[in-house]
Amino acid sequence: MEPKQNSGKRDARETESTGKLVISLAAPRTASGSVAATAPAVYALPGADPVLAKSGIYAPITLPVIERQWRFELTAGLAGVLEHGECLPLLKLLPANSVDLVLTDPPYFLDGMDGAWNRKTLGASAQRAQVIGSMPVGMKFDPKQGVELQKFLEPIFLECLRVLKPGGIFLSFSQARLYHRCAIAAENAGFEIRDMFGWTYEGQPKAFSQDHFVRKMNIPEREKAALIQTLQGRKTPQLKPMIEPIVFGQKPKDGTFVQNWIKHGVGLADTSQTWDGKFPGALMNSPKPGNAEKGDGNDHLTVKPQKVLRHLIRIFTQPGALVLDPFLGSGSSAVAAVCEGRGFIGFERDAEHCQISKRRIEAQIALETQNQKSIKSR
Repeated sequence: MEPKQNSGKRDARETESTGKLVISLAAPRTASGSVAATAPAVYALPGADPVLAKSGIYAPITLPVIERQWRFELTAGLAGVLEHGECLPLLKLLPANSVDLVLTDPPYFLDGMDGAWNRKTLGASAQRAQVIGSMPVGMKFDPKQGVELQKFLEPIFLECLRVLKPGGIFLSFSQARLYHRCAIAAENAGFEIRDMFGWTYEGQPKAFSQDHFVRKMNIPEREKAALIQTLQGRKTPQLKPMIEPIVFGQKPKDGTFVQNWIKHGVGLADTSQTWDGKFPGALMNSPKPGNAEKGDGNDHLTVKPQKVLRHLIRIFTQPGALVLDPFLGSGSSAVAAVCEGRGFIGFERDAEHCQISKRRIEAQIALETQNQKSIKSR
């Protein structure tokens, strides 16, 4: 689909001539942060006449890829879009070179956490004892998982490359054991892998004692006791997890770094954005989000901390930029974008997670609006 030209105005409307819903997602910006009048900044969704409900929810468009859509009016005239559906066909509706940053957290393809993610099955098993099947979450070893993960991600990352502006940054959380497959998928799609970042935290030990296996062995009890004593402290080869790697890729630049920045306003890192008062580094230590941060009823298994997401958004985008997350989950990246004065597009296949995202986004928008009113009243 050919991108439309736009003056930078952000709105949602039905065009009388075509019957298409046209959503202006973010105004294109130059290196100085001013609005560029000629760059593409909207995408059109062909379909039946949409009806704007009082709640701000658009009626489902008669396209198989979009099951439901919400649009959010953000501060400073920005917009956010949340769409319920599979991300690959939804990505194909976005125009090329229209997104400033991809910040995402794909399924890890570990023990059911794959393209057929079933939140109820996974949640019930994991919440009982932090296990899926008979193993700790994410600890069932199968080499096929990595192969399937790479196969799943490559076409999606290819679309991410297409919609990113030249020089735009691509950040994808992954799991330490399958990080390499995620990085290869990004590289095969055309991204330049510039580094690996890491979110570090205090994890829970997942190594298993072998005592129960010894006790089931058909040997005398005295030998069992001696063997258990010999194996004291010996567990399965899994140390306490303390890092979640992040693929750091970049779409090839349009000229030099400076030339690309002048044309597209992306591709350079703002190193004035310190981490705990220090020059930003590849490792970011932050606790896992608690219930207060995740919000009521948020049962997503892999919620990322706002501190890390907001830091990455500040470093790699300007205010008013557009952040894309094709695997929105419970909405953490969208909430972070709202906090940092950026627009967002988020896709999510799970209906209940869409509702969680919607609640979290609306709550953050309300908070930001209240904060702005408080500032103006001073």
